[in-house]
Amino acid sequence: MPQARAAIEAAGSISDDPTALTAAGAAISICGDQERAAIFIEKALALDPNNAWAWARLGWVAIFTDDAARATERFQRAMTLSPRDPLGFNMRLGMAFSMAMQGSLLQAIAIAHEVVNNYPDVTWSYRHLAAWSALSGDMQTARWAAEKLRAAEPAFTIERYLALPWFQKIPHWQQQMAAGLRQAGLPER
Repeated sequence: MPQARAAIEAAGSISDDPTALTAAGAAISICGDQERAAIFIEKALALDPNNAWAWARLGWVAIFTDDAARATERFQRAMTLSPRDPLGFNMRLGMAFSMAMQGSLLQAIAIAHEVVNNYPDVTWSYRHLAAWSALSGDMQTARWAAEKLRAAEPAFTIERYLALPWFQKIPHWQQQMAAGLRQAGLPER
């Protein structure tokens, strides 16, 4: 991972292309460095304030830094700028996560259902639907989503999920999601 970060950093530091900067910011965010990711993405938005992908990625940075209200605003802006975006599922799931973080679990579940129905091949949406449904007490949906996830990702484990680097600054959400995944019947190891 250090080599990947160095390559991303180098590419992002020399670019004046909003798409390249957003891609670098997204990659750095997935690696867990939200502060550096925000710098790249904010630079992209300074060059192109109407870049829906950059607004969505900045929404995820807000999720990963425990700023759900700001995430909601950013995802809403992205969806307004590009209502038929081919990556709309990413914006919608981000909005769902921000809703869950703000205590609107039923809204989050409704959005996750929508994403699952419209984008059945986006397997990570089943993770969210399984966890949130279990946390809300809807075990039938939780188990169904867990089965869909296991069919799509047979190697999925909660242990691997917990190791994802973007959870570093939101350990309480990391643990809450893991608890929901356990309740849904997903394997620990």
